[in-house]
Amino acid sequence: MKVLHVIDSFSFGGAERLLANLNRFAPQVGLDLRVASLAPCTPERTQSLGLLEEAGLRPTFVDVHRLLQPTAVARLRRAIEASGCDVVHAHLGYSAALVPLAARRAGIPCFTTLHHVPSGDVSWTERLKERLWTRSAERGAALIFVSEAAMEAARSLVGQTRPSWRVLHNGVDLSALSPPDPADRPRLPRDLAVPAGAPVVSIVAALRAPKGHEVAIRAWPQVRAAAPGAVLLVVGDGPHLSALQSMAGDGVVFA
Repeated sequence: MKVLHVIDSFSFGGAERLLANLNRFAPQVGLDLRVASLAPCTPERTQSLGLLEEAGLRPTFVDVHRLLQPTAVARLRRAIEASGCDVVHAHLGYSAALVPLAARRAGIPCFTTLHHVPSGDVSWTERLKERLWTRSAERGAALIFVSEAAMEAARSLVGQTRPSWRVLHNGVDLSALSPPDPADRPRLPRDLAVPAGAPVVSIVAALRAPKGHEVAIRAWPQVRAAAPGAVLLVVGDGPHLSALQSMAGDGVVFA
């Protein structure tokens, strides 16, 4: 079975890494995966390109510049038809809004996965976008959430659900997480200034909305009051790096 995965972009993030991991196992279950970026090929939107190519994928670009681009659905329909896929799978918000429409016109079944927990603490335009892509995606074969929390947050945002809503947790390749030999265990770089023996809490994620790094940073003084010397280790990179660094206080370290 040929499956075309369409994602908002090939930026650095967990959804992009998930597609790379899926392709490593797809042949074992008879799946032929293709991936396409909704966004055009620009440096800031191709950070995961090497990862996807290393996993054996040949990424393509639909070249949609914005959600309301008049040619967006037609471009997507042509990309879907040209792929020869049996199923199309949309990932993330902008793809969730547009791909189900294009897939319906192409006569191809469409599944959509939303990988985040919708937040009510956003502008009205962002809430409108959330409602738009949720309502569009739920008219496909299935709208998939990666956790019960994500589905409940979407329900509180848009109200009545449809039978197409599902929860399907992302799989994790446990073999890649086996404990290393103590002699090979990586050590923290000396320049991180993390005191030996200090309690450490780590956040490993792209530094962008809606990951919630700012929530942890604002709460960290309270953590330090209860556990003096505790360190919040923020691992990752992204467009919010400078802003997060400017709001960080004692005990917050970036790597």
